[in-house]
Amino acid sequence: MSRGALAGAAGSGGGLVDLALSIRPELTKVVERVENYVATALPEPGLNTKVSLLEHRIQLGEALINGGSDDQGDA
Repeated sequence: MSRGALAGAAGSGGGLVDLALSIRPELTKVVERVENYVATALPEPGLNTKVSLLEHRIQLGEALINGGSDDQGDA
């Protein structure tokens, strides 16, 4: 959807709410697919694992939420 369409929806009173409700099923599907991916995509931990599986899943989830932004200051 274009920015103009979103701006138009925002300026039309309840249009933005209507837009959000109309795309909710698609967003729900996306969230479910990401959750399934995160739950199954990671390998089983080995003996030499430096980061726990739980910590790795948390980091992956945060990366997905933040769009991959690096908040650790590494340049």
